[in-house]
Amino acid sequence: MKYDIASHLLPLQGVGNARDLGDYPVAGNHITKKGVFFRSDSTSNFTAADIRLMQNKNLGLVVDLRSGNETLRAPSVFTNMDGIRYENVRMLDDLNSGRSSETLPPSMGAVYIHLLDSAKESFARVFRAFADTIETGKSCLFHCAVGKDRTGTTAMLLLDLARADDDLIIADYAATYDFMKPVFDKQMAAYKAMGYDIPEYMMRSDASNMEETLVYLRNTYGNAKEYLHECGILDNEIKMIVDSFVI
Repeated sequence: MKYDIASHLLPLQGVGNARDLGDYPVAGNHITKKGVFFRSDSTSNFTAADIRLMQNKNLGLVVDLRSGNETLRAPSVFTNMDGIRYENVRMLDDLNSGRSSETLPPSMGAVYIHLLDSAKESFARVFRAFADTIETGKSCLFHCAVGKDRTGTTAMLLLDLARADDDLIIADYAATYDFMKPVFDKQMAAYKAMGYDIPEYMMRSDASNMEETLVYLRNTYGNAKEYLHECGILDNEIKMIVDSFVI
């Protein structure tokens, strides 16, 4: 099935990859609810109009998945904003940690697999914050730098919890390259200027990356629900997320 991912883009001026994860078909003739979970690239460039739009969408939580260095260079506009909880849950940031291209895995799928195995405490913080916020009737936005890797893995877990088909999860992930190609081109040029020899796959969101990740998730943990159990998320927290997200 072909999915119109572009129709989920939010009309924001300061970002290029902000999307509503609602209105997707999931198992049992259900759909995901609009206005509950939003995925995005960095919120550091949100304009005043962007902030108002998200406030009008009842935003209660912003989860920033970037590293300390990233947040120092480009702070989120939602830091210390009245009425919105801001959580910086730091996840993988290999390039900004100075990791050389010789030590990088052969695919981004391998990076996401490592993230699943190594960042369980971080994912627990993220999904517990989701449950806490949804309980108050507010919506949640999560993002990293370009909304591809850390954000893509988080979106995968959310959509799998909602029992979306794998082809939808893969399409949602792969669309990032279409929306962010100009940014990726600039990033590649910047890394080269700093002396990094970055392989092209680092700047792409090829479907094969998420296919590889989903196979690993199934074979190792079963599904997102069982994975989050291993992270320490409780059944009632998962039920709260699913009940609010699936209609």
